[in-house]
Amino acid sequence: MSATTEYRTRGDTWSFPMTVTDDATGLPYTGLATSTIVSTIRVRDTGVSFWSGSKAGGQIVVTNAATGALEVTVPSATTASALLVYYDMDVEVTTAAGVKRTVVAFALKATKDVTI
Repeated sequence: MSATTEYRTRGDTWSFPMTVTDDATGLPYTGLATSTIVSTIRVRDTGVSFWSGSKAGGQIVVTNAATGALEVTVPSATTASALLVYYDMDVEVTTAAGVKRTVVAFALKATKDVTI
């Protein structure tokens, strides 16, 4: 998802499946089960936080630890209040050893919903 713009409809549940790779090897990162994982969405123009979630809070789920797969989910109750603007979103992993890195960052655009 890096260097892309993801489009999501306001009021829908936003899901972002992704695979985390090891920077050194390019292979799937297999330490997700013991890592702290957080994600934040901010309004691009103002930097105001729109949403934040974590693995501990249940908004980020490791779907396959062996392949480095995870999914970030933003609930529809939250996205219903999304402005029709660009956002910046990232996902950050902190390993059990305390090494912190942003594993993905991308632009997000909320689009108009028809049915609320």
